[in-house]
Amino acid sequence: MEAGNNLRASGFYVFKSLFFGIQNQDLQNLIEYLKLFKPDSELIEVASAHLAEPEELEVEYNRLCVGPYKLVAPPYESVYMGPTRETFTEVTDRVLLCYQELGLMADGSRGEPADFFGNEIEFLYVLHARLLEEGEAAVPEIQALMQRFLNDHLGCWYKRFLEDIRSHSRQRFWQLAADEIEALIDSTITASKELGQGAA
Repeated sequence: MEAGNNLRASGFYVFKSLFFGIQNQDLQNLIEYLKLFKPDSELIEVASAHLAEPEELEVEYNRLCVGPYKLVAPPYESVYMGPTRETFTEVTDRVLLCYQELGLMADGSRGEPADFFGNEIEFLYVLHARLLEEGEAAVPEIQALMQRFLNDHLGCWYKRFLEDIRSHSRQRFWQLAADEIEALIDSTITASKELGQGAA
């Protein structure tokens, strides 16, 4: 179980970084992660080709997820799960309540609401890091929170968001990154269900 938690913690750490402004070091971390855990991934070569000019990836991310024009892949749970496609809604508040159970807050300095995709996968990184730090004693409490968060929040909308990135991106990098992130969340949901069944 620890090996799986380490893989997922590392994955969520490197992928969440892509949503907060891509720097050269973020790409290097991603490449190192993939070489270690996914050595056959096409994303290694594609990410390596952008090391000299990571700002190209940032420009495409902004077109997809930031604006100023209509967002084709809005990175907010409230847009996908709410009735009005607005941000900062009750959905946002419910996500924040999950963070607060661990004594966390969304980083307001980034200007993003709690239900921003980068914040949600960063929360999964924190949960996995807690499991690694605190060991077996922390499993029931952390696992219950993770399963609830996946069932009620991220698990309800990540596939639609990542498909919007895949289908609208003009860059192979973002298409492949969406594939890798989806596979990582899929494996996390599977592991969470299996662990929950084992505890039952």
